[in-house]
Amino acid sequence: MLLLILWCGKLWGQNTQPINARVNINGVMTLKVLKTGNLDFKFNTVDDLIQGSAKLNMFSVDIKSNKNWNLSVSSLTENFLAAGPNSSTTVSSNIVSIKRNSSSIYIPIAQNPSSIANGVRGANTTTSRFNLDLKVTPGLNYDGGFYTVVILFTISPQ
Repeated sequence: MLLLILWCGKLWGQNTQPINARVNINGVMTLKVLKTGNLDFKFNTVDDLIQGSAKLNMFSVDIKSNKNWNLSVSSLTENFLAAGPNSSTTVSSNIVSIKRNSSSIYIPIAQNPSSIANGVRGANTTTSRFNLDLKVTPGLNYDGGFYTVVILFTISPQ
């Protein structure tokens, strides 16, 4: 009788077989920049031209990444595109400057990218969601007219 109980236990025993599961996680980064207001700047007085005009919280930035990141800004061209009959073709893009709203230092925008923010991987953190302020200071060096420039935002791994 004892022999029969041992044999039944062996028949119904467990069997384990390991199987490997593989995971391939790629580095991913997403950048969302939303314009929160009107990007038209109008200068009507000498003081306006010299002191410039700032628009606070002009852009809302949301970055999601599983890597530490760097956000840079540049202009598509060295100069503004003249869009009116009296407009000069030599208005430099660096009359436009940008800063993180928590900073006090504006960084001029040029054709070569400039770093304006960096952060660590993750999403919905104070480093990955923020606003940017934009300022235009033409000074007295350019003819009156209509001008346009393309601003590029680029995210890259640190």
